Amino acid sequence: MNENSQQPSENNEAANSSAASEGAGNKETVQNPDVSESPTPIAEKSNQSPLTERETQVLILADQGYSNKEIAQNLSIAENTVEVHLKQINCKLGTKNRRRASTKARENGWLQGK
Repeated sequence: MNENSQQPSENNEAANSSAASEGAGNKETVQNPDVSESPTPIAEKSNQSPLTERETQVLILADQGYSNKEIAQNLSIAENTVEVHLKQINCKLGTKNRRRASTKARENGWLQGK
């Protein structure tokens, strides 16, 4: 009976050892990612806008003088979402307000009009 009780534990040890060696193989893959081709931001590759389509829509309306509330109503989104988009726009363009963001986007050809 002792032999029978040892067999399952031996099998478990073998399974654990096998799983551990398989896990080690996975860790190597995760720990050694290929970073030789790091992504280049789209704006650096060409003169494409770094803004998403929705951010561009928000910026166009802001440039036309719409308030955050009016932009939200026009795009059927929450006013808080408009504020988040404007913060992201300013962050991506390195600007501090919507007027400067509009000017920079226009200068780079990312915003048409005015």
